[in-house]
Amino acid sequence: MSLHAFARSVALTALLVVAPKAAFAETASQPWPISIRNQIDRIGNVEYRLRKSAANLCSDSSTLTGIKLDYIDAYATGDQQVVREYAGLGDAPQIISVATGSPAESAGVQVGDDILSVNGVSFSQLHTESDDSALLADQIEERLAATPEGRDVTLVLERNGRPFTVSFQGETACVTRFILKTGKGLTAYSDGNNVALSANLVDFAQNADELAVFAGHELAHVVARDGKARGLRQRRAMEDRADIFGADLMRCAGFDVDRGIAIWQRYNKRDWLRWLRGPSHRNVPERIRRIEAHVESVPMTCPPEVPPLAD
Repeated sequence: MSLHAFARSVALTALLVVAPKAAFAETASQPWPISIRNQIDRIGNVEYRLRKSAANLCSDSSTLTGIKLDYIDAYATGDQQVVREYAGLGDAPQIISVATGSPAESAGVQVGDDILSVNGVSFSQLHTESDDSALLADQIEERLAATPEGRDVTLVLERNGRPFTVSFQGETACVTRFILKTGKGLTAYSDGNNVALSANLVDFAQNADELAVFAGHELAHVVARDGKARGLRQRRAMEDRADIFGADLMRCAGFDVDRGIAIWQRYNKRDWLRWLRGPSHRNVPERIRRIEAHVESVPMTCPPEVPPLAD
């Protein structure tokens, strides 16, 4: 299944629906519902900054608010009680992440706010119109993203039992969405439309700069419209370009590339099968060297230009 199909089949915050306790590690200090929310929040903040940095480069754009949502129907029935207990999720869609510096944050939106209405459409109507309530959080995010440029996003929210209204203008950004992926391994990939980051990778990244290294690389593939390569040589050229272009997107988003590539060094040490990997990617030390050389020698220009594909 492609990532695009995968993104349509499960809500962004509902990737834990299928056997969440098997897909996400639970520690004594942090139950799995809290772990998932923290992972989504980390992805959301990196996504907000990178999509803004690529806003003028994508063929398709959408309205960016900085909001991530959750909804109780996204969870298996047997898991809903523990989610309510640990995450405080009620019967309404709830805001679980507000990106730092985003329009939503500036408007006063907070994590834990329940959504009663979106752009004049009530939650009850949204629920009735949904063909799958497990995907309702994702559908509301898509509705927010579809707000026409220049038009206010208007939300009726509830906080501590009191309803209130906020209105703000979102920002135009690259339409690509970042998705949390369950399963094993430290993986990141894209399908030409969206970017997927594994839960294990999010946990492995020690800071936002490290997470942005992988996310920026995959977003670079999307922006450059890297499709199916004609052969191994072209595939490696695409990967080389994504390393460099991803670093440029990171710089324009305010990330520290030098700090971020430390994740590659740790990744390389734990990858015991690195010598058996396919030749489509250079070895990790060479990738680090090329990124460092590019950052040192090429002045930052924002928005960055898509580098030409090497012959």
